[in-house]
Amino acid sequence: MRRYDPSKDLLRLIEESKNLDLALLFLHGKKGEDGSIQGLLDLLHLPYAGSGVLASALAMNKAVSKELPKCYGLNVPKEVLFFIDQVVA
Repeated sequence: MRRYDPSKDLLRLIEESKNLDLALLFLHGKKGEDGSIQGLLDLLHLPYAGSGVLASALAMNKAVSKELPKCYGLNVPKEVLFFIDQVVA
């Protein structure tokens, strides 16, 4: 097992990708869950577990990810916004 931190190990990942069988992604947030890493892995022909580029990118765009099911006639709950006007110390 090898570990790669996308913030500092991308060049090493690219160089070593031919010797890897599968990538298990443990990422969070922008440039992790948005399909960027998945796209790189696709270019490297390195299989990975989890969602692909399109599904990851769509899931990060909350507005689009709510509209797509509506196109197929599915009911989607309305957004609920909470406003906090006091800070509790």
